[in-house]
Amino acid sequence: MRAAERRLIGGLTSGALIAIVVAVLLGEASLSFATYLEALRDPSSAPGQVLWQVRAPRAICAFMVGAAALATAPD
Repeated sequence: MRAAERRLIGGLTSGALIAIVVAVLLGEASLSFATYLEALRDPSSAPGQVLWQVRAPRAICAFMVGAAALATAPD
C-alpha cells in the first residue's frame, strides 16, 4: 500500500471517528461536560439514558448506513 493511500485511509478513519463523537455530543438537550462524565459513570441516570439509549445508537446507525451505502455504490 502506498503512503498516499495510507494517509487517505487514516484521514477518512479519523474523520469518521470525529463525526461519531460530534454526533453523540450534539442533540436537542444540551449536556455539560460534567453531565457527560456522569452519564459515562452511571448509564442508568437520566443523562446516561440519553447518551446510551438515544445518541450513541443513532450515531452508530448513521455510520453503518453510510458505510453500507458506500459499499453498495456503483463504481
